[in-house]
Amino acid sequence: IQSQVNGYEFIPVTNLVVMTSLEKKRVEQEGVTRDTNKSERTTTVESTTPEFDKLPYRSIKKTMTYAGIGSRQTPPEILSQMTDIAKELGSKGYTLRTGDAKGADKSFREGTGNSEIYRADDATDVTRAIAKEIHPNPDALTDYALDLMARNTNQVFGENLDTPVDFVLYWAKESNNPMRPQGGTGQAVEMANRKGIPTINMAVEGWRDQLNSILNIKTISSKSNISQIYDQLGDKTVSDNVRIENWSQLKDMTEPFTKAYDSIVHIIATRIKNSNKHFGNPFTHDSKIANRNKGLIKVSSIKEAVIKYIDWVINSKDERAQWIRKHLQTGELKGKPILYYDELNEPSHATALDYLINKYNWSSESQQLELFEDITLNQLKDSVNEKYKDQPNYTPLTLKDVISMTPEQISNLKNCL
Repeated sequence: IQSQVNGYEFIPVTNLVVMTSLEKKRVEQEGVTRDTNKSERTTTVESTTPEFDKLPYRSIKKTMTYAGIGSRQTPPEILSQMTDIAKELGSKGYTLRTGDAKGADKSFREGTGNSEIYRADDATDVTRAIAKEIHPNPDALTDYALDLMARNTNQVFGENLDTPVDFVLYWAKESNNPMRPQGGTGQAVEMANRKGIPTINMAVEGWRDQLNSILNIKTISSKSNISQIYDQLGDKTVSDNVRIENWSQLKDMTEPFTKAYDSIVHIIATRIKNSNKHFGNPFTHDSKIANRNKGLIKVSSIKEAVIKYIDWVINSKDERAQWIRKHLQTGELKGKPILYYDELNEPSHATALDYLINKYNWSSESQQLELFEDITLNQLKDSVNEKYKDQPNYTPLTLKDVISMTPEQISNLKNCL
């Protein structure tokens, strides 16, 4: 029976056993045999990628890392988007893995300080061997080019080759090989594709939808409709609890609250310099403000900044977002005045903060998790660990790992069984 995938013809073969040299040796030493009937034929084939075969597949657990890479010929408009995306992903708690080259690597690096940079001199004998196994023409590589291909392995699998990225985001021209785009970027992309790791090419229309699909899996509150929350904010900045205060009174604040007798009197909605404990918005529509504050993420409008703020507060694993959630979930801020510096004639992030403090149902997360009793989660953990225990570099799940997952992630785990 002959089939075709992406223009490539293949003939399905049954009873084909692919073994690394180590596996073959073990089989020979143990004298393992396989019974076959007259209609079967078993063929043993040496793997051509024994070192690559040892690398882990896509992790069941999020690693909160991604590879941001691409061609040095990446268009300027895409380079700008790469920097913005790196800022966005950094705000969600992701660690960037990239190289030290100009172009795409540099643009990703400029968007975040939370990164792992891999260079040619990071190559080892193991990663060089892997590079030769995967590269379509390894004999044509100079020593330096081989080291560049080798460091790509670290970009996808980490310093110790045991932590695969959650996805690869890149720009490169497509080739005739659906697994591998053109240029050196193709090396990392092919390795990821072979191990089931999502790859997203920013040169292809719809790449942002692909990225959104991956990021949505990682939301904490699966029933939160961010746009619906925004629609309930009204058409002004001032709300039930938001008050306008002169900027001169807010710009030098050093704490996120004003207090009297150790009790909270006001909530400060603006950013606080040199602090990671405040309620300020990491997104801004103002280019001047973004340029003055390297950590801010530039967006196209105030509305987009507010919507992203809501999503960030509810879902991000960023340390500051978690600090905000902790205070919001306690209920201690309910009814407290929120100080902001201007009436924008549309909702601001302070308006959204008022909603999240006083109207949002934070208990919905725990209610969703009640769909799965602890004993069920424990059984799920044991089942997953049993199924994947022989997978190279698999780290067993703990009950704490599973309890901390979202309902969607738990559902995905169940689907793996």
